[in-house]
Amino acid sequence: MAQRLLVGDKERSALVEALLEGRSMDADAVWSAAEVLRVPRDGPFTVVAAEAPRIGRRALPDIAVQLTRRGIRSAWRLRPDLQLGIVHLRTPRDLPDLVEVLRDHAERRVGVSPSYDDLNRTGDALRFAKVAMRGGNAESSAVTVFDDSPLAVATAGAPDVMARVATQVLGPIEALPADERALLLDTLDIWFECGGSAEEAAKQLYVHPNTVRTRLRRIAERTGRSLTDPRGITELALALRAVRQTPRPPTSESAS
Repeated sequence: MAQRLLVGDKERSALVEALLEGRSMDADAVWSAAEVLRVPRDGPFTVVAAEAPRIGRRALPDIAVQLTRRGIRSAWRLRPDLQLGIVHLRTPRDLPDLVEVLRDHAERRVGVSPSYDDLNRTGDALRFAKVAMRGGNAESSAVTVFDDSPLAVATAGAPDVMARVATQVLGPIEALPADERALLLDTLDIWFECGGSAEEAAKQLYVHPNTVRTRLRRIAERTGRSLTDPRGITELALALRAVRQTPRPPTSESAS
C-alpha cells in the first residue's frame, strides 16, 4: 500500500508539472489528469505560486490538507524556489477562503492568478501567479491576488523598467542614511494605504498629523514630485511599489 501511495504521489506530481509547463493535452488527457489529480475537469481554477523560504523547502507545509478541511481541492508541486498549486474554486466563497488560509500559513510572498476554466491554460495562469507573487513586499509574507492588485502587478510585470523608474524617482531618498530612508518611505507607504489622509496615517504611526505632513514635504522636496499633483502621486506610488518588491541585500550587521 505504501508503494502504491508513493507511485500515485509521483504520478500526481508529474501531471501537475506538465500542466504548469503549459503542455497541451487533448480532451481525454485532460479528463485523465483531472481524475488523477482529484479535481473536477471543469473550472474555475486558480494557480498559487509561493516563494520558498529556502531552496527545496516547502513554502506552505500541509497546505492541501488545510484546504481540504474547507472543502477546497488542490494539487501541488515543489520546485527548488517555489511551491506551486492548482486549486479548484468550487464556489465564489472559495477564493476568499483560499486567501485566508494562505495568509495564515505563508512564510514568504504568495501570488494568486486570475481564475480560468480550462486546465490547458494552467501554464498561462502560472505566469500571472508569479507576477502577482513578485508584486508583494519582498520582506513580508504578502498574499497578492492578481485581479485585486493592479498597481502591484503592473510594477512586477516589468521589473527592469521599474527598477530604473524607482532609481530615477526615489534616488534622492534612497541615498539617505538607512534610518532616515526607512522613516520617509514607511510614512509614504502608510499615507498611500490611508488614502492620502495625514490624520489616519498619523494614527498608524503614533505621531502628530503635522509630523506626517513634514515628512511628506521632505519627500516632495527631495524627489521634485508634488503630492498634490496626480502625475507626481502616480510616479511616487509606482516607484515605491518597485522598491518594496526588490529584496534588499543583507547589511553587514545582519550578516554578522
